[in-house]
Amino acid sequence: MKGILLVTWKEFIHIARDRIGLFIMVAFPAITLMLYGYALNFDVKNVRLGVCDLDKTKESRAFVRSFLAHDYFGLVEDLQSAEEVEKALSHGEIAVGIVIPKDFGRAVQTGKEIAVQALIDGANAQSANTVLGYIKGFTLNFVARKIQEKLEATGLRIGQGGMDLRMLMYYNPTLETARFLVPGLMGIVLTVMAVVATALSLVREKERGTMTMLKMLPFRAYQIVIGKTLPYLLFSLFAAGLVLVASKVLFGVEVKGSLLLLFSMLLVYLFGALALGVFISSLTESAQVAFTIGVTMTMLPSFILSGFVFPLESMPWAVRAVSYIVPARYIIAIIRAIMLKGEGLQTFMFEFLWLVGFAIAMTLFASIRVRKTLAG
Repeated sequence: MKGILLVTWKEFIHIARDRIGLFIMVAFPAITLMLYGYALNFDVKNVRLGVCDLDKTKESRAFVRSFLAHDYFGLVEDLQSAEEVEKALSHGEIAVGIVIPKDFGRAVQTGKEIAVQALIDGANAQSANTVLGYIKGFTLNFVARKIQEKLEATGLRIGQGGMDLRMLMYYNPTLETARFLVPGLMGIVLTVMAVVATALSLVREKERGTMTMLKMLPFRAYQIVIGKTLPYLLFSLFAAGLVLVASKVLFGVEVKGSLLLLFSMLLVYLFGALALGVFISSLTESAQVAFTIGVTMTMLPSFILSGFVFPLESMPWAVRAVSYIVPARYIIAIIRAIMLKGEGLQTFMFEFLWLVGFAIAMTLFASIRVRKTLAG
């Protein structure tokens, strides 16, 4: 234990002297949280809408107003023909164009079927699909409201013998993107920060020429690995607490489950991530190479193959198979279960055991590599 503490103290001194690196470790989580939390948003709002109303009746104006009642659409163009709609769409002046044909009002009053054309800019497929859902929803609501008005005008009562669908949205009632992204973002930030920071720790010894002094110390490899990772472990846990406070203050995301359980899971995960950083550091001879490998092994896999943004269920089976070896997949699932659902350990026992195995395996690999480096 004495050897571990001495190596830890030595690493703390190196970190304290590197003011820029220290600032990055402290500020990186909060800055990343703000950037992703505010910028990465799947809620499509203020869609530029162009309308060509060839009917110009009370019903057609009411149909247009149904789109503008919320902040999903904003009317920017009042066009006179379908050709003008296509032209505005191609020039990027509008994102959606609606063409209301003649006799629209009469068809609504008589209950006849009539075609309304919606032209959507599909360059961004995800936004286009969301906008398409908005248009279908608003159109169905408009039609249902008109049918209800007509039935009430005839004196018929509505609701008898029908189906009353009442929906309850659990864990994220307002469907805010931030509530979905912030817990996953914590896993991403801690992964990148822990691996990259420790990946630079041992390689600095090589670049500064202090590796010889490290070899002369009467310490075993595991003592050096643990001693070098402990400072970054403490910084990472501090960063996790900072992210939790910022997520509460900025986005209103609270931890519904046990804070003790959450930090216990983070502790297990960080041991593995930090050991992975030491392992990368032992394989390289320069800080630039260590940084590149660390970012490549953490940022892209964690962002794409962890379920952070893209649902794993929609990916091909081969990609899903690769995702099972991405550590961030398991910690993000655990963080979301604790923060959003308030679940206990029994819910994510498989993920927890995988992280324990990951931490043990990485510590062993890092110790073996450090032993070889010191022996050489």
